[in-house]
Amino acid sequence: MDSPIRALVIADTHLKVPDRMVEFLSRLPYPFDVIIHAGDFCSPAVVETLQSRFPFFGVWGNNDSPETRCLLPEHSILTLGGFRLGITHGHGEERKETPARAYEQFQVEKPDAIIFGHSHQPVICTKKGILMLNPGSLFSKRRERWPSFIFLDLIYPSIKAELVFASDFIS
Repeated sequence: MDSPIRALVIADTHLKVPDRMVEFLSRLPYPFDVIIHAGDFCSPAVVETLQSRFPFFGVWGNNDSPETRCLLPEHSILTLGGFRLGITHGHGEERKETPARAYEQFQVEKPDAIIFGHSHQPVICTKKGILMLNPGSLFSKRRERWPSFIFLDLIYPSIKAELVFASDFIS
């Protein structure tokens, strides 16, 4: 039997320097195996810090600079724990809502789950049998009341997604 994999799913951190991210990660009382970031880092230093300290997968978002975009793909399929995860930021044609854009990005691949960001609105739902995950934002919550992230526990054939409102971990 495979060991479970716990992913910390984040997006829209909008940080220029990685200090707040490192502080947040050091204060988390729960262990995780990998970080999945769905874009809008806003600094290559944040990407480089995450890549150097953790198993890490990410994509760039619409607010990421050309320097950040050179470090990451725009969309990706990640196989983890026996599951195929589509990762995208979710930006694009404004006439569509973010979840619809994210879903359409992976019409051919049909992953088990799609991880996206962009709207800063946390959500866990399904669309036509695909788990849709938006962790919201840790540091740029916009109109949301609390910062948020998702813990994703993967042990085939089960996926457990837990939305965490992170007011206790964000200063």
